Amino acid sequence: MKQIIFVRLLLLAFLLLVQGTPAASIAAVQPSGNLSQANTDIAITEVFYRGGTGEDWVEITNLGSETIDISNWWFCSKFSYGQLSTMTLLVGDDFVMLPGEVIAVQTWKDLHDIIADLGLYSTNSFSSSDAMVDYVQWGTDANPGRGNVAVSKGIWREPMPGVYDFVPTAAEGQSAQWSGINSGGGLLTHASDWANAAPSQGTFEKPTFQIYLPQVSKS
Repeated sequence: MKQIIFVRLLLLAFLLLVQGTPAASIAAVQPSGNLSQANTDIAITEVFYRGGTGEDWVEITNLGSETIDISNWWFCSKFSYGQLSTMTLLVGDDFVMLPGEVIAVQTWKDLHDIIADLGLYSTNSFSSSDAMVDYVQWGTDANPGRGNVAVSKGIWREPMPGVYDFVPTAAEGQSAQWSGINSGGGLLTHASDWANAAPSQGTFEKPTFQIYLPQVSKS
């Protein structure tokens, strides 16, 4: 009888322990390839494509509040594909991105200097808007590759049929940098949210805004 009571007490203690375990400790890291809402918080924040052979790189930022494993994610540029886990990290220790973390990777190929696009995908379903996470294109208002997928997802603009928004081509030695204002994180990005400037690899900080209210005299 005492043994039965002891077993029941152990079972009760186990159930209380499980119920009291925070969900975050059970699934603290979003699995790679699972396109959750959290995954849309991963953004391309800088692209350096005007370097010499083997010098191009892309900066990626986790804008959200969850840790996300992007090691099995993919880039697509003008129908050329590369998986992140095969690329060299220039900034960051691994592809498990903490909230607010910024990493930079050397691209799997030399990105086109004048006209190209770059899409970030959670899987290798490159024609799927569900798999696309972020996108940018430069140098042309035509569709250089996957612009139609980005428009379908609602993260890039097509002001007129067949005419796509685009970032002007960067000068030699410059990079395209996302401003972080009113876009990214799965929202519609305008080309005007990007600017070409001297590279700032690994230093992205999303702007914060303060609202100043006029002081009202109490007299």
